[in-house]
Amino acid sequence: MDESIKLLREIGAQQIHNDTHISKDYAQAIIHETFDDLQYVQFIGFVSILEREYRVDLGVLRAKGKEYFKDKDQMPLDSKMVFVLPSKQKTGSRFYKWLAILIVLSSAYYSFMYLDVAQSEPNEVDNTKIEDAQKKIDTSSIQSNAFKEEITKKEEIKKDAVVLHTDEKVQEPTILENNENNENNKSTENNESAKSVIQEEKVIASVVQEMKEEEVKEKRSLKILPTRRLWAGYINIKTKEKFQSVYSEEFTIDPHDDWLLLFGAGTVYLEINGEKKRFSSKQNLRFKYKDGKFSKISVQEFKDLNKGRKW
Repeated sequence: MDESIKLLREIGAQQIHNDTHISKDYAQAIIHETFDDLQYVQFIGFVSILEREYRVDLGVLRAKGKEYFKDKDQMPLDSKMVFVLPSKQKTGSRFYKWLAILIVLSSAYYSFMYLDVAQSEPNEVDNTKIEDAQKKIDTSSIQSNAFKEEITKKEEIKKDAVVLHTDEKVQEPTILENNENNENNKSTENNESAKSVIQEEKVIASVVQEMKEEEVKEKRSLKILPTRRLWAGYINIKTKEKFQSVYSEEFTIDPHDDWLLLFGAGTVYLEINGEKKRFSSKQNLRFKYKDGKFSKISVQEFKDLNKGRKW
């Protein structure tokens, strides 16, 4: 068994969930190499998070997963795919912020170093044959000085030297062209590798973003905290369904919907996204809770959101 997988199994799916906020079911599936309930984009993102969290090399597991999803025709990756992770415990967002920064930096460093090496390789031209031709020319010159009387031989030697020199110059563009083709092939391979790295980093960033959004949603809360008998009415902004009652105990309103709230004159205590707040007025109090954001609104804005009605 691969040592990295063995380590993750010893840690256990529950602890992995606590450390990384990957759902327990997904963690169990990954460490036991059962990928049936996973999408390829999830698999790649989770494996990368596990490698960074526990500093292990999961190359063997990644290769098995890629082979599995290739058979299921889930490749190539579509970086626009998103998914919702299961609910998780609260934790600070600093970990995800630093994780995203490390991902971007590592991607930029890899791409820069890989491409820079390819661009810095000089074009090499084989001058051996050209130098040989030059030597032959020099030799011909010496021979011509030794046999000045033999005019015919001298002319033949010069002709031979010119022919050799011309042949070598014809071959030079071919050598240069081969080197240029090799450089183009290397550049193409480098570009493909860089694109693959960037694509995988986008998947990881998408996973991290989904986890951050889930964390924000978990922090939502909307509660009425009466200190006396208190009348309150609230309206679902989307469905226009109305509710009202007199409350003497803490009451929770679903924070994942959008609401208009109406209270009578006096002091009102509310819990908004985990924070307790106090509001007081000699007139009716009107509020809006939309997309997890809470604000006090005017009578006119209340009417605009409630088909022109004050209630």
